[in-house]
Amino acid sequence: MEQKNALIRSIKKKMSLPVKWPHQVTTIALELFLLLIHSKKTDQDVKSLRASFLALLPVWKFEDITNIQANYAIRIADEKGQLEYEEMHKIFSLCDEIHALEIYRNQKEPVFLFALFDSKNRKVVHLNQISDKG
Repeated sequence: MEQKNALIRSIKKKMSLPVKWPHQVTTIALELFLLLIHSKKTDQDVKSLRASFLALLPVWKFEDITNIQANYAIRIADEKGQLEYEEMHKIFSLCDEIHALEIYRNQKEPVFLFALFDSKNRKVVHLNQISDKG
């Protein structure tokens, strides 16, 4: 219960501040995702925060945050040369953010993004999308 209350306080504080960057939106979304894990779907606090978050996306001009983050991951993967650990880590972090955003926004199974690596030179070959229609 303490973790849930701490998440609620953190989310409310972040949503009350000006949001200008995609990472601010995804930070809130990840905390909301964690809140879903620690709460019941019928919890009014969770429903209220979800409604507020979804209402704020257009105000923040981040209605398309999932695509923004996916395009960012693809831009990193498309860079020439060998990807360093930090770049691979960022790609996987972006995939986690996209996963959380899709579940939180749609409350259904998301489109999964995963990176395929060329084992010889550790370069990301491409990102695949798999949509779970079931």
